[in-house]
Amino acid sequence: MMRSVLMLAAVAIDLLASRTAALRQLAAAPAQAQAPSGDYFVQVGSGLDFEIGCDKFFPAIWNQWEVIEAGAGAPFLLGASLPPGVTGPELLRNQMARAAAAGLNTMRIWGQAVDPMYQLQTSPGVYNELIFSGLDYALDQARQHNIKIVIAFIDNWNVVEGVPKYVAWTNNSALNSSDFFTDPQIMQWYQNHVKTLITRVNTINGYTYSEDPTIFAWELINEPRCQYCANGTIATWVDTMAAYVKTLDKNHLLTVGEEGFWSTTASQLLDNPIYEPGGSNWAPTQGQDFLADHSSPNIDFSSFHLWIDNWNTVRPDFPPQWIASHVRDGAILKKPVLLEEFGKWVNATANSSIADRNTYFKIILDTAFQYIANGSALKGAGFWQFYAPGQIGPANEGLGEGLYGILPTDQAFLEFSDFAEKLAAFNTPDPSCQLPAPAPIPKAQNCSSTEVRGLPGTGYEGPTCSQDIDDQTASYQGPLICDVAYPHLAPGFIFDPTGALNSTASNSSKQLGVGNPAPVNTLEDCLIACESAPGCSSVTFSASAQNCFLKGCPSNNTVTCSTPPPPGSPGGINGPPELVPGPPAPAAPPCNLAPYLCPLPSYIYVNYYSIARRESDWPHQCPLSCCPNMHNSGQADSASIFASTCAMYNPECTTLQANPGIALSPSGVAGKELVNLPSGYASVPVPGIDLAFAPSGTPAGGALQQAAQAPSGSATVEAG
Repeated sequence: MMRSVLMLAAVAIDLLASRTAALRQLAAAPAQAQAPSGDYFVQVGSGLDFEIGCDKFFPAIWNQWEVIEAGAGAPFLLGASLPPGVTGPELLRNQMARAAAAGLNTMRIWGQAVDPMYQLQTSPGVYNELIFSGLDYALDQARQHNIKIVIAFIDNWNVVEGVPKYVAWTNNSALNSSDFFTDPQIMQWYQNHVKTLITRVNTINGYTYSEDPTIFAWELINEPRCQYCANGTIATWVDTMAAYVKTLDKNHLLTVGEEGFWSTTASQLLDNPIYEPGGSNWAPTQGQDFLADHSSPNIDFSSFHLWIDNWNTVRPDFPPQWIASHVRDGAILKKPVLLEEFGKWVNATANSSIADRNTYFKIILDTAFQYIANGSALKGAGFWQFYAPGQIGPANEGLGEGLYGILPTDQAFLEFSDFAEKLAAFNTPDPSCQLPAPAPIPKAQNCSSTEVRGLPGTGYEGPTCSQDIDDQTASYQGPLICDVAYPHLAPGFIFDPTGALNSTASNSSKQLGVGNPAPVNTLEDCLIACESAPGCSSVTFSASAQNCFLKGCPSNNTVTCSTPPPPGSPGGINGPPELVPGPPAPAAPPCNLAPYLCPLPSYIYVNYYSIARRESDWPHQCPLSCCPNMHNSGQADSASIFASTCAMYNPECTTLQANPGIALSPSGVAGKELVNLPSGYASVPVPGIDLAFAPSGTPAGGALQQAAQAPSGSATVEAG
């Protein structure tokens, strides 16, 4: 997207990356010459330590919500909003850069979507490839930022693709969430999902997930619960599913993902959280049994969570006791232990303040660090959850930072950064290590032939050079009057590469960037969009449908308005990706409109994922700050809006370049223009259209109406 804020973000990322590089250089030299850490799988070495190559690795984890949706470019996020002016992919890049600069090295995410608008698996075995590409993007960016990823295959709680959805897919009202662990059909669907993830080939970098060392570990399920199930139900399910995972992927570590309750051993039962005062001992009824659930030989390490508010155990002595109990059991299991998820409410109605959160973060992190420093089975910890500046929590969490949101400037984050940097001092070589072979690297494809005008970061990428780097890289020849791609800085624009908005659009022609993604309520707003779009010389607008379509002469700024590709064909609905553009088409026939209505192509679409965006011929759309009338389109009169033809500025945004104005007439006032017509033009009454301007002599209902293909009830207005 063409926003100046992207340049600021790029500068910030560069600074953070520089600090990260400096921190890495301080690390001790490895015992043996080895490949970069990103090329080795995480393994369990001697002393129950995690190791990358022959270096010990202590995970400093943050939990990130809606990673798949953000990576796919969803324009809205359900849990915490996108920061103003920031795309989902940009959010991920920025968070990874901030985390790495603060010493964090591992991000924990879900292998499913959580927003019903952007489902990954829409029904058993049916996946939305546009959403799946978001996980590809997240993994590729994590590799570039030297971040390891823990992926939970599914979530116990989420109704969109978690346990409740698997039960719902059976259409059997007699089943409930506990049947997830025993029903044969559900178990098969789960295994199919696991296989789909593990065997997927990343469309960006070519790594098969099972061979991607960016992935630290798989997690069977986030927080499994099997309420009042027979003892051993979850443990039996873990045995079955862990063995299945290992048949598909022997490279990556595997854990369960549970909270860490006990249900059978008397001594451990006393360590469970208990509702107070004098409440019920509920934890043993949830089906978890920490020792039994992690005893499978195919489970490589144990993990547990810590939620003092959710469990009503808000007292300073509980976190140290809870951590100590799991460190003890890790030693019994002879497996590493991770406190992969903990958090503290900030909620005025629950009398829980930021100061309270800071107190408990310090208690938890100090306790965890002491066990790690003493060489216990505990090897790392992770907090929930990391917010970017400008993110707003959901309404059901009181907005603001929500219940658990932690900004990089918060004291809790600074405490965790300090914890992470102290852990980094333990990332030393293991002298007893036998250096493993590095992970195989997919053969890189040279996709430079697909670049637009030779600019890096444009065109296509991926193992077959078929993955569009950007949402669209549009440079097509079109007919006499063709569709102009909708501009990014205009009323009615919102970016959605997932296709979720397009799939629900009332007009099926809103594809390939044509038409307004978000509602346009007034003709004035539609005309502002036309003024903001290079190459636009007319519009069609429907107030009832809130649709705005931009028209213009053939140029690099337009997309074809011929019949869309048939379903199943390249670029069509349910078809493969559009073919890589070949050499430029021959020059289009001369345009019959006045020459100044066919501006020379001066804009291109460039990869908005790219950090390095400033080029010598980079297009500069008119910033809203340079066109104050555009801020008040609802209040300003039409003449003041459209007499100021704010469309293209030079890079310093000081000189207004020549550009046609927009002629406008209120509905039903034919021949009364608010802006003078150019020489040789006259108003033409066209049936079904309020007012149009065309070269003198154009018959009513003639070529102009036919070319613009204006629907009944729309208004077509020529620039003049």
